[in-house]
Amino acid sequence: MRINKVVVAFIMTFVSICTFAKIENTKPVKKIKLKDLSFHQGLFLEWNKLGSIADFKTLAPKSVLLKTPTDDFMQGSGTSTSGNTAFSFLLGFQLLDKQKNSYKSNPYLRLGVSYYSITSITTFATKDKRRTVDTLTSAQTGKTIYIDSLTTQILNLDYTTSQLRFDGSLLMRTNPEKRWLVYTGIGLTAGLSVNATTEIYYNKYYGTQTIDAKDGALLTYDYSYSSNTKSEKFKNKPTLGGSVYIPIGVTFRLGNQRAFWKHTHLYYEFRPGMNITNIPALRTIANASLHHGLGLRWAL
Repeated sequence: MRINKVVVAFIMTFVSICTFAKIENTKPVKKIKLKDLSFHQGLFLEWNKLGSIADFKTLAPKSVLLKTPTDDFMQGSGTSTSGNTAFSFLLGFQLLDKQKNSYKSNPYLRLGVSYYSITSITTFATKDKRRTVDTLTSAQTGKTIYIDSLTTQILNLDYTTSQLRFDGSLLMRTNPEKRWLVYTGIGLTAGLSVNATTEIYYNKYYGTQTIDAKDGALLTYDYSYSSNTKSEKFKNKPTLGGSVYIPIGVTFRLGNQRAFWKHTHLYYEFRPGMNITNIPALRTIANASLHHGLGLRWAL
């Protein structure tokens, strides 16, 4: 009888230990849990204030094209929009809840890397040289026109970097079990350029135009492209770059039945923000930016 009691007690203790161990094993042991992998490719737009020839003389002090007198060139003013390729590889993580026994769906953490090709500074400058080569007067109407020879010189200047950045964001999502999911949040990037270059392009155009001698109205205009085209390219020191952005996206699960399609999601993401580039030889530039495009997400 006593032996039976011992056996029963032993069995109950063993069952209790196994049950406790099972419960312990089901509890999360990590603060975050990897839930998905995603790849996002799109276009990175940046609204830049036009730079100056003086900026590019600083960026390219050995430029031969910029050593010629440029004081009489008319420089562009205002802003320009540059568009370049960008892509991201991101990992999605669920965070442990306060009770530390399950993972919550919100907020959702994304960490990874992004690549950006960025034109931080750009400008153009032109110089016109006009000379009257002939004067024609109509015998019937008495109207006089001037035929002018026109030479136009154009400088196009670009400072471009290729940047590899850490990319992190914290998202708030609708129900992740649904086929359609919408999310937003806050994100930031920070990194270093892997390539920084200054490019200088020089073109010369020749043309003719006819002008009404009475009121100066342009009557005809003809340009011919010159073979006198030159370019220069210089490497610059690495730059630091970063951005703050608001991710806004929508995700669609491609299937509900087959395992492969149940794990595959197509999504579009829209990221308005502020992009910052520190150019060691010049200054720090902050511009409004927009990164948007399509992505694929694989749920684990």
